[in-house]
Amino acid sequence: MTLLALEELLARCNLSPRNFIPSGLASALSVTTPDEQQQGAACVDIGAGVVNIAVLNEGTFLHIEALAFGGANLTHDVSARLHASLADAERIK
Repeated sequence: MTLLALEELLARCNLSPRNFIPSGLASALSVTTPDEQQQGAACVDIGAGVVNIAVLNEGTFLHIEALAFGGANLTHDVSARLHASLADAERIK
């Protein structure tokens, strides 16, 4: 879904968000403490099709990167290397 389509959808629902943030940053902010954000942290969010990496330091968002592979790729790799079923590979991952 594009940002424009999302904005149109929200407008039809009478919602008006104040801001949008990348999902990797939202993940990082939700799983790190303010102390960790101050000291520096990198959060790796492994989704089905994308891996997001967000870097925080001194309480500031520094960088985000999205890699075009995700959990599904990792599951298949674990399955192939260990000669395990996909279900077993998912549990191992």
